[in-house]
Amino acid sequence: MNSQLKSYKNQVGGHCCLLTREKSQGDIVILKPAVKREVDFYEHHLPLLSRLQQFVPRYFGLESPLSPSNTHAGALVPGALRGQRVPFITMENLTAHYNHPCVLDLKLGTRQHGHDASNKKVATMTSKCAATTSSTFGFRLCGMKVYNAQTGQSIYRDKYFGRRVKPRELHEALALFFHDGRHLRTELIALFLQRLYELLDVLQTKELKPYRFWSTSLLLIYEGFAGGNVGVGIETPKLDMRLIDFAHTCHVDEVGVEESGCDQGVVRGVNSLIECLGQISLTNSSLRHRSSSVNMGGRQSGKVDNSGIGLPLGLSSSFDGTIPSSSPSIDIPPNVACMPCKSGRLTQ
Repeated sequence: MNSQLKSYKNQVGGHCCLLTREKSQGDIVILKPAVKREVDFYEHHLPLLSRLQQFVPRYFGLESPLSPSNTHAGALVPGALRGQRVPFITMENLTAHYNHPCVLDLKLGTRQHGHDASNKKVATMTSKCAATTSSTFGFRLCGMKVYNAQTGQSIYRDKYFGRRVKPRELHEALALFFHDGRHLRTELIALFLQRLYELLDVLQTKELKPYRFWSTSLLLIYEGFAGGNVGVGIETPKLDMRLIDFAHTCHVDEVGVEESGCDQGVVRGVNSLIECLGQISLTNSSLRHRSSSVNMGGRQSGKVDNSGIGLPLGLSSSFDGTIPSSSPSIDIPPNVACMPCKSGRLTQ
């Protein structure tokens, strides 16, 4: 089992390094260090939430493979536990069937600490929310990977990029994710908007009102290599959108939350994302129309102004195209929960 584990190359956010298998079931399965509350959500709550299931990766249960010790994946496990059987959540690899997956990780909600967080943790997470778009928009960028069709390479932006994004810059930062190096892929935005409206409806249903999805993320995924069909409508673009990370998700009865109704922080985040994507699409359409009018009027020859067309919403100065660097009972030791990778990212 050891030789079959490797780091998950499409991870763009989170502080736990994910693993996949080289053989057996291949990269279809992702292994993530088990956290009791997240396991409880997958095994005891999610089966009762039928409408939410379409927005959550499939859960395959718990496994305890021998934790890697002599491979690069061993960086995931604290030294004292290497070589022991450490419990992992196994779940669906959402990027398994993509050639050039583009992935956006958005941290949802206006609160990102759990009910059992220490005073220090509460202060840290509250401060982080207040200093980012989490407090104003209900979400922030935690990382993205975008395939540039012009260069044939992928562009990465990490959580520190997301933390630096100011409210007035959020639309342009989001537009980066939908830009393929040549133009803004508005056909993707339209499809994601449809899914977001469906998710918003589910989040406000009666069965989900008692749940708080603190520190949950939303993943947006699409196929970056579009061939010659971009914008032509010959093929429906391949994409997916799922909620992940339920280590702090809870039912209000468990934690004594007094506020009634659905998770307003997460609902605000989804609403804000809908508004942002809609505005990006409208702005791009307006710029294209204006450029078309200028060309037809004969006032511009040769080169078209790409400040808002060739590059997303005026990001021509910053978009450089470069690459910055139900299961058997298994005891989950508390000191194993969410083990960080010291380097922040495992490399292939």
